[in-house]
Amino acid sequence: QMRYFQRKIEEILEANGLKLVSVEGQLYDTGMAASALNLGDFQPNDVLLVDQMVEPIVMTSEGLRKQGTVMLRKAEV
Repeated sequence: QMRYFQRKIEEILEANGLKLVSVEGQLYDTGMAASALNLGDFQPNDVLLVDQMVEPIVMTSEGLRKQGTVMLRKAEV
């Protein structure tokens, strides 16, 4: 049921020219279209990964519609 629900949401968004973007698991970059809720918990030289998308990035064919929100974690190096 969850997959069906997610697929339906994607279909409706696509029909309206919108797309949800997730950056979970990617290296965090301050230039990402997402703000980090817990960025202050880390040192400037820490390598960070996006641990969880709290709010997705919303894109249109013209570009960014809404910035996302993420939680970070330290990368294992």
